[in-house]
Amino acid sequence: MLGRWSGIRTTPGNTPAAVSMTISGIPPIKELWSLFSSETHAALALLECGGLDQRTTCICGQRMRLELDNYRWRCSYSACRKVQSIRNGSFFSKSKLPLGSILMMGYLWISRVPVSTAYQIAGVSKETVSDYYQFYRQLVADSLDEIDCRVGGPGVIVEIDESKFGKRKYNRGHRVEGVWIVGGIERTSERKVFMCKVDSRDSETLKRVISKYVLPGSIIYSDMWKGYANIERDLGMQHFTVNHSVEFVSEEGIHTNSIEGTWCGMKVLIPKRNRTKDIDNHLWEYAWRKKNCQKLWEGLLEAFANVCYE
Repeated sequence: MLGRWSGIRTTPGNTPAAVSMTISGIPPIKELWSLFSSETHAALALLECGGLDQRTTCICGQRMRLELDNYRWRCSYSACRKVQSIRNGSFFSKSKLPLGSILMMGYLWISRVPVSTAYQIAGVSKETVSDYYQFYRQLVADSLDEIDCRVGGPGVIVEIDESKFGKRKYNRGHRVEGVWIVGGIERTSERKVFMCKVDSRDSETLKRVISKYVLPGSIIYSDMWKGYANIERDLGMQHFTVNHSVEFVSEEGIHTNSIEGTWCGMKVLIPKRNRTKDIDNHLWEYAWRKKNCQKLWEGLLEAFANVCYE
């Protein structure tokens, strides 16, 4: 398969190892070690998945040839001979770190290894790992398209709720005003979610969020917060409520336990120090992890291929 790249012979010595996925979609680290420890193996794997520049045609129109020793493309036309780094236009374009080190930090990030441990495994500084964790969060946020962020559909139940992130307790410690997040989860096998930071929970804001993220024909389940009033009239969606001051599940079986549980999962994922107005990428990260829960490593490789960089 890797023989498609000009000048490369696919022998056991230069072919990235095949990997087996665990239930979380993350292969055992020993099965990826050749990618992390060998720049050649890392480059081959990233070329194969589309995570590096695949410009096989030069701007002069002639074929380009891969010079793997120098990790670059070179035009085969003798009057041109233009060269281009294989990192051009990719997630890796502005870094001088080895590809293997960057991939290892990505692996540690999807595995939720804390920075305080990851820097020792990756062999780089804490600051570098912290920066790359942010870069990866931005990468996966950019990899999500509009359909990934919309839930529900005709006849699909969508539970909707709001939660405050970052509340300060007992007026002690670092001052954190916190932010309100409106979220929803659909009752399907995919369990797709949306999360949106809002400045207020008034009726107009909530209806605007619902119309943006919930597909027409959905059935809305919520609590009895006044901001949800008139959803059925104004948005044309069926709307059922549960009175949480009386019960968690109504006599008709209406409840929002799934979205309540989602808040708990999010607050485990998002450290308290990040529950601020800059929380957006953490919300996108949660949505991306939810979408790719059975294929996190594969999802990361897909993000490398699908997000372009100038």
